[in-house]
Amino acid sequence: MKIMQLLYRIKNTYGEELDTLVEGNEEADTTIVFVHGFGTQKDESYGYFTDIAKALYSTYRTVRFDFSGYGKSQGKQEDSDFKKQAGELKTVLDWVKKQFGGRIYVIAQSIGVFITAFLCPEGIGKIVFTSIPNTNTTHIIESSNSSGNILHQGQGRYLMRLESAYCPVQLESCRK
Repeated sequence: MKIMQLLYRIKNTYGEELDTLVEGNEEADTTIVFVHGFGTQKDESYGYFTDIAKALYSTYRTVRFDFSGYGKSQGKQEDSDFKKQAGELKTVLDWVKKQFGGRIYVIAQSIGVFITAFLCPEGIGKIVFTSIPNTNTTHIIESSNSSGNILHQGQGRYLMRLESAYCPVQLESCRK
């Protein structure tokens, strides 16, 4: 097993470069993409993502990136919104598919949870949401459902399409 650590600059649709760090098992068939929260960067607060990534090195390839305006990426934080960040996440996920292939998992933290839910990305094997910042996320889901990937079931219950199946999600209590 060969452990890798490479820096990339991936351009978003606005031409801004997103600082991207790829680490872990070079021969892994699964890549884990980390999605950071508001006001932080690819390492997340107190190195939270760094610690998780290091624990996964022997089995997985990990990808951590800074949204535009954060960390070492180009752009201004005040020009950022959910739609732009969802586009940046899509750009990174498409890059990972092209660059490495194989399975892709996502670990999202705080506002990164909203960005991931807003995008509702195709072809993701597993998604882990940590530190959901608000238990009343109905408005986020309803405003992001232009893709038709989320079906409202009433009383805060939704079905979110992950891969080719719909997964039940209780948003008010953040329980599956």
